[in-house]
Amino acid sequence: MNIEAGKTYEAKNGEHFFIEFISKSKALYPVIGYRIEDKVQLKWETDGTFIIYDTSEYDLIREAKTSMTIIRWVNFYADGTSHNHTSKSLADAYAGKDRIACKEITFTYYEGEGL
Repeated sequence: MNIEAGKTYEAKNGEHFFIEFISKSKALYPVIGYRIEDKVQLKWETDGTFIIYDTSEYDLIREAKTSMTIIRWVNFYADGTSHNHTSKSLADAYAGKDRIACKEITFTYYEGEGL
């Protein structure tokens, strides 16, 4: 696999890592990036092998699939139903008289996830 700076890759454990920089020097682990979730920095060899000499859950296995972040406003009702809307103003406009809460929900998903 050809690792490139500026791209996101998936590790064996399913986590996603953004590659910030690849050193042109003879550095032992020239690929520097961070875990998307918490920005923890890690290093790899140019073939995506993590800095442990044996196989690792952090070995990069493929370029990550496209992700998308969605924001929705959800009206919740006492009978357990809910309805989502693309904005708070729409959630308010379409709220039923028995609405008990309105909550902003943000989530990120990757192409093909959950299929």
